[in-house]
Amino acid sequence: MSQESDEVWWADIKEHIMKITAALTVTFMLMGLLGNILTMLVMVSKEFAKMQIRFVLVALAISDLTFIVTHVFNKSFMVKLTGRDIRALSVEGCKMFYLVYRTMKMTSSWLVVMVCMERFISVVLPFKRNALITNRTVIIAIIVNYVFNSLYNGLWTVSTTVENNICKQNFPSPENTNLHKALKQIGTILFSIIPLAIMIVLTPVIVYRLYQQQAKKRNMRAGGTFTNDSGDIETFRVSAMLVAVVVAYVVFIMPVTVVHFAMNSSQHISIHEADTLGYFVIIEVVQLLELLNYSTNFIMYVLGSRKFRQSFFKLLHLQNCLLSKPDEKSCLSETDVKPQPSFDQFSKSVCETTVP
Repeated sequence: MSQESDEVWWADIKEHIMKITAALTVTFMLMGLLGNILTMLVMVSKEFAKMQIRFVLVALAISDLTFIVTHVFNKSFMVKLTGRDIRALSVEGCKMFYLVYRTMKMTSSWLVVMVCMERFISVVLPFKRNALITNRTVIIAIIVNYVFNSLYNGLWTVSTTVENNICKQNFPSPENTNLHKALKQIGTILFSIIPLAIMIVLTPVIVYRLYQQQAKKRNMRAGGTFTNDSGDIETFRVSAMLVAVVVAYVVFIMPVTVVHFAMNSSQHISIHEADTLGYFVIIEVVQLLELLNYSTNFIMYVLGSRKFRQSFFKLLHLQNCLLSKPDEKSCLSETDVKPQPSFDQFSKSVCETTVP
């Protein structure tokens, strides 16, 4: 009787947690879908045409967007909603799902590393930036990132199969158990350990050098030396924005890395499978944090970069309203407004400007 009561209690608690995490997952997913799509649209605009980092940020948005779309199918509430595991329609479909899912996670990690390295070179080695960071080198790095991770994750699907109408990413056969264990360990290292190590080493150096540069500028201004304040401030904000992306990755991905390591000792249990309440709660929390990592970059871009905000407002045809000078009364048409316009003329001008 006690065991039956425990099972009922476990099922009831799990049901309530699933409802909460389902609502948060859908919220973060919608936020990430919209944010990453808008990021791609802004980054391909002419305002960013001369910035090599735009290729990395567009690729990062693509990887994050794809991860978000696939991630929702790993959630138990999705199986309950659809009545079956969509991933398990076929063994080949199951393998392809995890190939895409893992590849997007790993490529996203290494794209954030590229952002970190670009800032490191720009801030610490500014005179070598133009030689090291070109359109060609950036595009080659992105291609290598996707090709290598796709090949590795294609090999990793050797232990992915369908069992009892459920797509299982970690279900090795007796003959490939050792290969599977090695692939899991290496996969965790490639996904987070190496990227985290690089970021943890480089980010403090970037922050310290930015602090030194700002202190030097303040001393120059105090001494009466002319400095390009507007340009310096924008450069600092862009650097701070990109560093924030790196820091967010470290904060949001560190917990899921710890869980991966804790579960790597098991041959069959993955982060998407939990058989105790403790593991279930921990997994749900770390997956929400992981989802935040792929959903919040757009917010940091808007808050940290004036150029990004301007391009974003221009994309929405709001630049006349939101980017107007203090002495401008309202957002009217781009042409000069004649003195004392009639009410009809004023209404027509406002409507033409504000309607997309």
